[in-house]
Amino acid sequence: MYVEVFTGPSCPYCHPTVETIRKLAPDAEVTEISVSDENGQYRAKSMGVMCLPTILINGKVVSRGKPSDEKLRKLLNTTKE
Repeated sequence: MYVEVFTGPSCPYCHPTVETIRKLAPDAEVTEISVSDENGQYRAKSMGVMCLPTILINGKVVSRGKPSDEKLRKLLNTTKE
């Protein structure tokens, strides 16, 4: 499973969300994409990211904004490969 999380330096929910994903899905490949750099901004715009954190699993947007731990657990369990 490949998980991408759009994050920002002033987002209070981004880092804790990434850490929770890593705990719940230790075998997943997790990548943070920062909207504070040019490549991250371009990618965010192309994916229609309007809020942080935005989570993609296997290339599909599955969550926008801070998800609860329970929602993350369900998302990660239903999209396991």
